[in-house]
Amino acid sequence: MKPLAIICDLYNPALLIISVLLIYKQKARFQSIVFFLWVIIIAYGLMFVDIQLGFWKMFSLDYSTHTATAVGMIVFIGVLVKAPIRIAVLVFSLVLYAVLMKVLGYHGYWDVITTTVVVVPLVLIGFTLIKKSVR
Repeated sequence: MKPLAIICDLYNPALLIISVLLIYKQKARFQSIVFFLWVIIIAYGLMFVDIQLGFWKMFSLDYSTHTATAVGMIVFIGVLVKAPIRIAVLVFSLVLYAVLMKVLGYHGYWDVITTTVVVVPLVLIGFTLIKKSVR
């Protein structure tokens, strides 16, 4: 199981490296940085809110910060690359990541699903607002 744990632990750092490289390649670099910061604020802001309010615990679930950051970065990368095949590969990698977290006992599927359902709209709303206001 240790190699699987290492793979799981390297997933978000790999997405971070891809995100930073994409930011570097963007013409609208400032806008990309603001969008990326929004992703991080959402992921960790929701964690803070959940710690304070215990929303996920009310449903016997666990907010997954790992999932939130991964999903946020995948949306971020997807918005920047705009290539359906690459986006499909990223989504597939996220599904594998969710399975791996379940196998390793880090999170259940419902933890991942509920975190994703909350994070994706917030990230996309932020992207839309940032795109309109930061030029």
